[in-house]
Amino acid sequence: CRAITRYNLHQHRVSNEGTDPIVRDYRDAMKLLQLTADGKFSLGGNDPVQASPSAIDVRFDASPSVFSRKELKAFR
Repeated sequence: CRAITRYNLHQHRVSNEGTDPIVRDYRDAMKLLQLTADGKFSLGGNDPVQASPSAIDVRFDASPSVFSRKELKAFR
């Protein structure tokens, strides 16, 4: 995504496309997307290491809120 966005942001500048790293990265990203679309590149969905969903443990932890709705009500 970064390479495609960077290319689109810089597409109107004057440069040598043969040696431009922005163009090179864009073309590499497009090749990877095409390989993925053709089924020649796996994103890991059928990876044997992750065959057991129960083996994956994801946890989220966050600090308690500093301001609550009650405290911010005075600023409305």
